[in-house]
Amino acid sequence: MRDALGEDVPIMGGSSDDNSVLGEWRQISKDGGTNIFVGKPKVSENGIAIAICWSSCQTATTLVSGFRKTAFKGIVTQVDTNDHGRTILQIDGKTPMEVYNKWTQGKITKGVGWKDDVANVLGPSSFCPLGEPCNDEYVRVMHPAFLNRSSGALTTFADAHDGMKVVLLEASPETLAKKISQAASGLIAKNDCDDEGTKFALESCIGALMIFCGGLVMAIDDHMPMAVEQLASTVGHTNTMGICCFGEQGMNHERKAIHGNLMFGCLLFSNAERQIERTRSSTGPSIQD
Repeated sequence: MRDALGEDVPIMGGSSDDNSVLGEWRQISKDGGTNIFVGKPKVSENGIAIAICWSSCQTATTLVSGFRKTAFKGIVTQVDTNDHGRTILQIDGKTPMEVYNKWTQGKITKGVGWKDDVANVLGPSSFCPLGEPCNDEYVRVMHPAFLNRSSGALTTFADAHDGMKVVLLEASPETLAKKISQAASGLIAKNDCDDEGTKFALESCIGALMIFCGGLVMAIDDHMPMAVEQLASTVGHTNTMGICCFGEQGMNHERKAIHGNLMFGCLLFSNAERQIERTRSSTGPSIQD
């Protein structure tokens, strides 16, 4: 998508999920660009649904997490290249199971069930996942999914690579719930607009689209009513729609599209018209946004 659209076009979305984490996810979409020339709904089990939108107003977007970095950190020294880097084989030259179990003081494997030497650790890792520190403040979260007892390998829902820094993260349900509204507040400027044009004033906000990690929403279920109220207050009680997904895509601190887990994405719409620069090329007229 970045190759086709360019680095500056915001990308926001997530992977399909279901209500019971049973792998029964589906994708529903229609082909076409208008209400007139559009096909019948199609359902797939292993597809991609994409909507390309041209906004006439200014927007601001971000993808953040509600986790804190701990003192436990290391370097990925080997990944399984046949698994697109999602299975980590070594951290600091040791098995991830040994390292991760030590970092979490055994919490990650306590009480888990093993089948064919593989354990599902999605639940116990929800509040102590791994993260890739991108700078002092920004972290891309990686949700550990499976541990292999025989090999010590760790499979996550996000890509890793040799030489990548990883850190143990932590959070409580309360702080994660608050971070949902903080994701939106980070796009609200004190003045009409910031220097980079990536924020706008609260009174200019006319709507918001939020994406939430579905697994995290289930984990903090009792705190979601509070999170929704805080979010509504942050965006001035304007129109808001939320989507729960497994695996989140959005724009990081450098306004680059990334994929992470257990994260929150926010897209705000303003009442200010988007400025369009019209240029003419040798092959004819064109519009550059």
